[in-house]
Amino acid sequence: MLCLLYRALPVPGPYVIRLGGWTLERYLEEAPEDRIWEFVREEVVSPSTRTIDLKEKPQDYAQAGIREYWAVDAERKEITVHRLEARPYEVERLSGGTAECRAVPGLWLQADWLFQDRLPAAAECLQAVLAS
Repeated sequence: MLCLLYRALPVPGPYVIRLGGWTLERYLEEAPEDRIWEFVREEVVSPSTRTIDLKEKPQDYAQAGIREYWAVDAERKEITVHRLEARPYEVERLSGGTAECRAVPGLWLQADWLFQDRLPAAAECLQAVLAS
């Protein structure tokens, strides 16, 4: 089971964690520290913080052991996916196609969903992911 969690780890934002059959409450109270760090971090890149979002944060997140960090740049219509396969992060840039999460198998999104003038409904996107 996957859970989208909004919590300050290490800064506020949405995270995806694997519950492995636990309730969310039990997971947060009893999971070993290393299991709580199994999540994906995302950021929306701002022109004023582009250097921080794309250069500094990846270093901090890699040090913290965050397995994937996705930076969504609406101005450039690009997703930068940082994967902690080795240190430093391996980096993949997407301006179209499918962005697949390796840290949470089965989680993916179409890059085009994020860069349309009118965004698709979240329910439609979720149904597409769950149907695959």
